[in-house]
Amino acid sequence: MMNKAEFTKCFRSDVMPKIRETERAQGGSADYPLRAETWNNMVDALVTDRQLPRVALNWGCPFDKR
Repeated sequence: MMNKAEFTKCFRSDVMPKIRETERAQGGSADYPLRAETWNNMVDALVTDRQLPRVALNWGCPFDKR
C-alpha cells in the first residue's frame, strides 16, 4: 500500500507529463481543475483497489495551486 509521498511521486512522474501536454495543447496555462480532478479520480480508484489507504480520500492535490 502506497503512502502519500509515494503516490505523489508516482503522480508527478507518470501523470503530470500527460496533463502538461494537454495544457500546452490548450494554450499553455495550468489547468488546475484538470489536475485536481485527475488526482481525485486516481485516489478514488486506488482506494477502491486497496492500493491506497482510506485516509487518502482526504489528501489534497499538491498540484492544484488555486
